[in-house]
Amino acid sequence: MNLFALLFLLIIVAVTAVLTFFNLDPVSVTLYTGYVYELPKIGLILIPFGAGASIVFVLYLMRDTRRYIDGWKESRIKKKESRIQDLYSKGANAILAGQQKEAQDYFRKILQEKPNHPYALMRMGNLALQMRNLQEAVDYLKRARDAEPRNLEILFALATGLEESKRLEEAMGVLDKVLRVDEDNPAALIRKRTLYEKLDRWEEVNELQKRIVKVQPDPKDQEREEKNILGYKYELGRFHLEAGNFERALKAFRTVLRLDKEFVSAYLGEAEVLLRQDAPTKSVEILEQGYETTGSLTILFRLEDLFMQLGDPNRIISLYQKAISKAPANPKLRFFLGKLYYRLEMLDDAFDVLSKLDTANEHYPDQHKLLGNIYLRRGNFSMAAEEFKRALRLQRRVVIPYCCAECHYQSDNWSGRCPSCGRWDTYRADLTHNQCEV
Repeated sequence: MNLFALLFLLIIVAVTAVLTFFNLDPVSVTLYTGYVYELPKIGLILIPFGAGASIVFVLYLMRDTRRYIDGWKESRIKKKESRIQDLYSKGANAILAGQQKEAQDYFRKILQEKPNHPYALMRMGNLALQMRNLQEAVDYLKRARDAEPRNLEILFALATGLEESKRLEEAMGVLDKVLRVDEDNPAALIRKRTLYEKLDRWEEVNELQKRIVKVQPDPKDQEREEKNILGYKYELGRFHLEAGNFERALKAFRTVLRLDKEFVSAYLGEAEVLLRQDAPTKSVEILEQGYETTGSLTILFRLEDLFMQLGDPNRIISLYQKAISKAPANPKLRFFLGKLYYRLEMLDDAFDVLSKLDTANEHYPDQHKLLGNIYLRRGNFSMAAEEFKRALRLQRRVVIPYCCAECHYQSDNWSGRCPSCGRWDTYRADLTHNQCEV
């Protein structure tokens, strides 16, 4: 008891003593009809005072008891949280050390004490995902999501689990929840775009791409995404082409060419649409226009195949000769003319062009394959062997490989989009079999 409380009590005792000395006469108090009770005046004063003091005492006792109980509970909670935090730290360290089983044991102990611990649930889900236990991973991540519905880290992890489980529509729904929390989240928009791509929903991809461009914080990222707009419009055209929606495919390809006249794949796409519409003449016109604009050898290859299908090889020969007259120092054009002669069984013309081909700076294996085949058909086996040794392999039909100018991925088949890096319009003819023709 502090000094102030002691002084206050002494004052009350003194006042009570004085009042008792001056108020000794009894007082009649009627409790109810017919019953009167006499007591000293001081008693009348002290009864309510005592009652009030008792009430205050009880209230203070209840308060102190409640504080003690709350403190005891808080102490237990803190000890439990400290124990859980220690287990979580050990689990995280075990993950960093590559000890997945040990990490799972730590997180399971956390969940025994706190079944809805969101981060322990997320960690268990991610570990199950690494071990390819996809359904278990999704179950853990859904429990984590239920514990903290607006936690973006958990939502992204759940979207990954659903995507890995091939439940793309559900993953899309989770990403929509992310965007309801943060409508301009670039990572969520890009992940959603990827899902649309996997589902071949190219209309949605193109609409979403406009938002992605706007929310990019880095100017370089924004520039890259703006370039991707053309690629996704091209993919939309390819989608409509394969679905037989030729008018919509034409519209998409022409939109790409209106925005970028150097986009080689769009010329090829538009030509393919016209060919499927039984308009080979228009298809040739588009390809010739594309070659005049871009000078792309890929378009020249397609023209060659198209003229051969139409039974008009003279036009492609004329086109090669015209191109060579404009660029006489270009060995690639001469090589393709020689290859065409060989394809047409014009062996003397093919030999004349290929044998005079100056490739001092570059080695064309296919040149030697063609010459070797010509020597072989003429019965000059020794020279054929020499050419094949230079080419390192024998191949009757010459296939010019393609190489991606961005990631150097190689393929014998042309594609408008590189399957390795995902960039559009990057395939180039690789005559040397070693590097891209940039």
